[in-house]
Amino acid sequence: MSICKKMPNSNPNQGDGNKPIPAHYQSRFLREMFSVSMTETESGIVARVRFDTRHEGPPGHAHGGSIATVLDETMGTLAFIHGHKVLAARLEVKYRKPVPLNEPLLAVCTITSRNRRKITAHAELKRASGLVLVESSGLFIDIEGRFDTLANEISRA
Repeated sequence: MSICKKMPNSNPNQGDGNKPIPAHYQSRFLREMFSVSMTETESGIVARVRFDTRHEGPPGHAHGGSIATVLDETMGTLAFIHGHKVLAARLEVKYRKPVPLNEPLLAVCTITSRNRRKITAHAELKRASGLVLVESSGLFIDIEGRFDTLANEISRA
């Protein structure tokens, strides 16, 4: 169950939401390393993703770390567009089926709960047919004003 603001004319199963998410809301790493475009839907985010040979693990299939990265970034982006500057505290990934290279896939993400600074999210990586290949859930912590000064804090540590 998503607790995101409802938007009309969106279908997360088909990725035809009506509000593309600007690139500046996505991490530079995600934009540079993956072929991903995100759209806000009535229930969360749908990301269109295609893994290629840069992301290969087993022959012809995406590496689990690449898959986890896309799902982590999708859930984090969803929290961010809802005003939460978050860091991941926990990420769980369930690999159900091998993820093929060079096939258009959908990552469907929703926020499942908010409790003060804790945001939990759920994501599924699906084939166009709707077959779920990977499921993920994450706990994200809103670090509020510290987000923008994080680089300085790390360099002083």
